[in-house]
Amino acid sequence: MDENQNPQATGSVQPVTETPFQQPVPNTSQSPVEPAEPPVEAQPQPTPPSPKPSNKILMVGLAVLFISLLVGGAYYYFQNQKQRSETSNLTPTPSIEQPSPTPNLMADWQTYTNTKFGFLLKVPVSYQLPSATTDFGKIGDKIDFGVSNNSISNCTGDCPVIENAEKTNAAGISSTKIEGYAGEIGGCVAMRYITYEFQKDSNFISITLNATNCNNYRAEPEGIVGFKDEDIQIFDQILSTFKFTDSSVGEFVCPESETLDCTPCTSDMCPLYDPAYCSKGSAYYNFIIENCPDTEIVGIE
Repeated sequence: MDENQNPQATGSVQPVTETPFQQPVPNTSQSPVEPAEPPVEAQPQPTPPSPKPSNKILMVGLAVLFISLLVGGAYYYFQNQKQRSETSNLTPTPSIEQPSPTPNLMADWQTYTNTKFGFLLKVPVSYQLPSATTDFGKIGDKIDFGVSNNSISNCTGDCPVIENAEKTNAAGISSTKIEGYAGEIGGCVAMRYITYEFQKDSNFISITLNATNCNNYRAEPEGIVGFKDEDIQIFDQILSTFKFTDSSVGEFVCPESETLDCTPCTSDMCPLYDPAYCSKGSAYYNFIIENCPDTEIVGIE
């Protein structure tokens, strides 16, 4: 066995010497112990911020603001209107001039009455009046009237040209309006005319406006002379005054002769609208055909 080996390796146990525990001795030479610091008080925790108002509260606030503005605006408007009303009441209202009435241009016109054929009309005071019993008369320079047993529409021979004829009302009376022109006859220039024809009993009363008169023959240009506006205006005013009167020709009666011969009226130029029954369509002709069965009219084609 090797002598240099550690004797402890042989497994022998060496006794362990215990060192006694010594209590530490306080060092009295040190400075006295300083008193302990007082305990620190706990600081209060900060309050967390309150949450933001919800959208509902914001909408309510906006609605209140809108209503306030609306009420305030309405109040201001009505106050302003009230102030204006009070101001207008204090201001005197200017007087409004009433339009003067339109003068009646026919108020001073003269009345022409035909006592024989029973009609009247008003004409300007400057117009010369014809006889009260004539069957043809001049009213002024361009207006004339005629009374006949025959209608102008049935005129034969040298008659004015008829371009248009129509039923109408003039002065509230049924009439026929006839328009056309007359050629150069008896030294007169060709001119246009307008005729209103009224029928009363056996007569046809015609009121005619001529575009000019025969005295102006050399002064008028060539061609058919037309109307002037002022002439038509005066003619319409005169025509509006036309009326029938009570003094008139009696009603038709059936002729004594059983046969009325109109042959002479067809062979040559008839007398001036006479006899009236020889014109087909005339008032007297129609009366005989409808009311006189014992009377016959012959010689009319």
